[in-house]
Amino acid sequence: MIRLGIILMLVCLVSSTILSFTYKKTNPLILLQKEKEEKEALKIVFKEGEEFKKINDYYVVYKNKNPIGYILKFSTQGYSGPIEMLVGFDQKGFIQGINILEQRETPGLGAKISEIKYGEKEPWFLRQFKGKKTTDLNLANLNTITGATISSRAVIEGIKNKVEEFLKNQQR
Repeated sequence: MIRLGIILMLVCLVSSTILSFTYKKTNPLILLQKEKEEKEALKIVFKEGEEFKKINDYYVVYKNKNPIGYILKFSTQGYSGPIEMLVGFDQKGFIQGINILEQRETPGLGAKISEIKYGEKEPWFLRQFKGKKTTDLNLANLNTITGATISSRAVIEGIKNKVEEFLKNQQR
């Protein structure tokens, strides 16, 4: 019985050592890939932007070295977990674009918030936000996803609240 315990302990020790080594080797690569994907997403969110300067938890978007807008990165609580996104808007508060970075919503329902239909370049759900101000963001003015009210509402309310809060703080 003691021999079996020692063998089990050795197997666990070897397994945990291999797992730890793998994590230490791959984690920097994973972080670099996420950073690269986020930089690509910035250009998707604010197509006119030429330069993106990160300041704390947001980006200032520049064109011809002049600031033309902002991009916020935040997460909001969806049905199945957090929905992490970027939202870009100009200095007057008009939304330029949205990109869902990560979500764990139910496939076929809430996951449609970031679903791109065949032949299109961006998700239909997110496209409807372009050119709107936060005052226009409500369930009456936007098409929600049938069967995914919580996910739809999470995106709408998350964007509305974060952008309004940001703009209010910028005016101070």
